[in-house]
Amino acid sequence: MHPRNIYNKRLDFKALADEFPEFRKHTVLDIKGRIAFDFKDLEALRTLSKTLLKKDFNLDLHFPQNGLIPTIPLRLNYILFIEDLLKSINRIEAIKGLDIGTGASCIYPLISARKNKWYMIGTDINYNAIEYAQRNVAKNALSHLIEVVLVKEETVLEEILRRDDARYDFCMCNPPFFGNPNELCSQLKRKLNRPLPKNAFVAEMHEVLTEGGEFAFVSKMIDESNKFHDRIRLYTSMIGIKRNIKPLLEKLQKMPCIKST
Repeated sequence: MHPRNIYNKRLDFKALADEFPEFRKHTVLDIKGRIAFDFKDLEALRTLSKTLLKKDFNLDLHFPQNGLIPTIPLRLNYILFIEDLLKSINRIEAIKGLDIGTGASCIYPLISARKNKWYMIGTDINYNAIEYAQRNVAKNALSHLIEVVLVKEETVLEEILRRDDARYDFCMCNPPFFGNPNELCSQLKRKLNRPLPKNAFVAEMHEVLTEGGEFAFVSKMIDESNKFHDRIRLYTSMIGIKRNIKPLLEKLQKMPCIKST
């Protein structure tokens, strides 16, 4: 966890339950007076994310019933690391960023705009996700800082960058991990030497599946970054599957811009 992450300490569920009645409905007081919370209850997880967004960022979001439930500490973590990267290149004010695959929650642009007043463009290939994202932006009166754009599936960055000659300080992405339903199912099954996941899982197929999986998605992003060079100062992406790190680093090392330095 990033040292500046406000969720470094264990969440105080009792304080949350006292302050937010909707959250309190999903808690139980045990015989020792401690608050118990069921992380395998989807509606409880959804309410937890909404509660943290309201309490810590004054954001009021609506998530689709079958869509990904964003884990707020992890989303904030990514933003904090981007803050550090921007500071390292002396970019502090008037920041402009791209969120690739922003999803229905539009979580990265909304937190970035509210917390840092960054101007953000969020892209997605799914029309329903775009509609949800636009409503979430409007609901929080952040349309002056956030634009949500529907793009085609064929490219990662190229379509949004070719629409004008704007330059961006960074791009961010939490790509779909899996290449097919079998990969997803095998990941969700219990392995012999591992416990079951603590959190319940729900997602639309387009949120977790893409042709070729995470490796192909980020590889395409790397290839497109070579076309556009300094149109984006910092190209970033989250990586969720450890085995993809080595081949992606090897691909980066073969890029012309790396070989020429």
